Amino acid sequence: MGTELDNLHRLSEAQGGLATAKQLALLGFTPKQIDGLRDRRRLLSVAPGVFRSAGVPASWLNQVVAGALFLDGRAVTSGATAARLFVFHGFERSGTVEFSCERTSRGIGGQITVHSARQLDAIDRTTCQIPDWGNEPVPPELEGLGIVRTLGITTPCRTIIDLAHRMPVPALARLVDSAISMRLTSFEVLIERLESLRDSGVRGVRRMDQVLVDAGVESWLERKFLELLREAGLPRPQCQVIFRDGSRTVARVDFLFAGTNVVVEVSGRRGHVTDAERQKDARRRNELQRAGMQVIEFVTVDVVRDPAYVVRTIRAALAGGTSRS
Repeated sequence: MGTELDNLHRLSEAQGGLATAKQLALLGFTPKQIDGLRDRRRLLSVAPGVFRSAGVPASWLNQVVAGALFLDGRAVTSGATAARLFVFHGFERSGTVEFSCERTSRGIGGQITVHSARQLDAIDRTTCQIPDWGNEPVPPELEGLGIVRTLGITTPCRTIIDLAHRMPVPALARLVDSAISMRLTSFEVLIERLESLRDSGVRGVRRMDQVLVDAGVESWLERKFLELLREAGLPRPQCQVIFRDGSRTVARVDFLFAGTNVVVEVSGRRGHVTDAERQKDARRRNELQRAGMQVIEFVTVDVVRDPAYVVRTIRAALAGGTSRS
């Protein structure tokens, strides 16, 4: 049994201290020998058919990998587990071990949970390298054992959507900002995926709406607005135009259609809510209108969900607008 034990040691080193019953059988261990190693506490059961070498300390990571070995491609890491693997803000120390699959929901015992996800499409899945040892080569003598180096995982976009219903809005907004600043996703990707999941029953969509509409998405929204104009064959407006009254700045607007009095503002905010904010907005609009400007405003839901309305409104404004030198 010496050769088998040597191979077990090598397997343990190559796979974070873990081995499956199938891998042990391929190394030459009989079921009786495996039971003997368990009885002598040389192997500890961490998931059905998955063992940890007794000399390897228990850790969050090997519990995650143990779950992946047991599930064998039937589910992907998700939720707080995926968030920690992506190093999302606020999840750096999460101890949760969870997976998602499209079919049945079941617990595996211990701290591993498998969720039954709604509409977990190919676009929602990716892989990530296992931290610490996922980049190490597989020893030649262990090839063919199915040693894992990567984990199936929900994409950063889907991970955020799945977490949304569990989080208060301020924390979710910070998570979105963090993921975007890390270039793991973008506002455009998030909004497009939300639109496709809107009628699927996936939890978190409504809260994501609130965060994305309230968050600072103006730069993305402005690009989307310009894209709508281009596709509709409408003229491209000037961007970020400043109106002055002498040396005093009256307003800085998102768009002005050259040669016309048509001003367009696009905003990711649902609206200012304090009296002071509403007063400032009203005075700004009054000054623009007093200067002869026709001010049109669109919000995120207009641009994303009803582009035809946006195009129709701009066409009408340009057709009825006043020429301006």
